[in-house]
Amino acid sequence: MSAIHIPEEYRVPQVRPPQFLPPPPPSAPPRRRNSLSGRPVRWSITAGAAAILFALLIVSGQLLFDVLGQTHPCDTTTVVSDQTNTGLVADCKVLWGLKDNLRGDATLNWNASTAISSWQGIQLGGTPQRIAALIITNAPSLVRMNGTLPSELGNLPTLTNLIISNNSLTGSIPPELGNLQNLTALNFNN
Repeated sequence: MSAIHIPEEYRVPQVRPPQFLPPPPPSAPPRRRNSLSGRPVRWSITAGAAAILFALLIVSGQLLFDVLGQTHPCDTTTVVSDQTNTGLVADCKVLWGLKDNLRGDATLNWNASTAISSWQGIQLGGTPQRIAALIITNAPSLVRMNGTLPSELGNLPTLTNLIISNNSLTGSIPPELGNLQNLTALNFNN
């Protein structure tokens, strides 16, 4: 049997099998790929970092109100009468976001129908006004706080007095309180 000669123009080109990269060594994490494009992901965010970012959005309270199409209470003149005072509006949003953790099942009058200057335990100071003091003691006008000491308190840069005494707070003192550069009085006495 002799070989048949096929002219070049009628030949089917040979298809090479695809070249694959060897699998990564067992110690290396698998390469992540974008589920839509299939391209390698150049950066990713860990679950912990995502949780922190989401918590920051919740602390500002803005996410909830944006999703619901509502105005954040701190963005109203009922709570913060001078809306041009963006520092006080920001302080208000910090307090609004941490109030539930701080109070536990106790009651605070920090609500959308009360001016921030009348919120229990809040003292304003400076020009323009900012949160200068947070003084919540177990006085007859307040119910004993039984929540935790929120790390978000570290986001109140003008806070000079933080006095949360004679309450039943649990947990540790958050390291974020080290951000309070103007703090002159601190009391967690039980």
